[in-house]
Amino acid sequence: QMPDRSFLVHGEQFAVCHRCYGTFAGMLLGSVLLPLARACDAVLYRRAGIVILIALGIPGVDWLGGITGIWSNTALSRLLTGIVFGLAAGYYFARALSQAFTPRSAGTTPSGELAG
Repeated sequence: QMPDRSFLVHGEQFAVCHRCYGTFAGMLLGSVLLPLARACDAVLYRRAGIVILIALGIPGVDWLGGITGIWSNTALSRLLTGIVFGLAAGYYFARALSQAFTPRSAGTTPSGELAG
């Protein structure tokens, strides 16, 4: 782990980089916010592919910009782009767990809508 790519707390380096830390924090936050996102759950369910692509694309663009020298990404940009991906990942992971352990009525889709 490169010291300039990880947070230090009381002189001790974190075991993960800024972006991974942001991803883990975002996953926790995304799963905690799942009940609040239920109002737009059907839309998020139908658009899962595009939401995940966008959530992956944002840190990807930040990474690519740094690799190509277009800009220099910072600890804050790596943290925030990790959080963006983590929010989506945490939401969909918690939603999948919730759906796996929730009995569905006959004739409904995984989003709870009537099949038809």
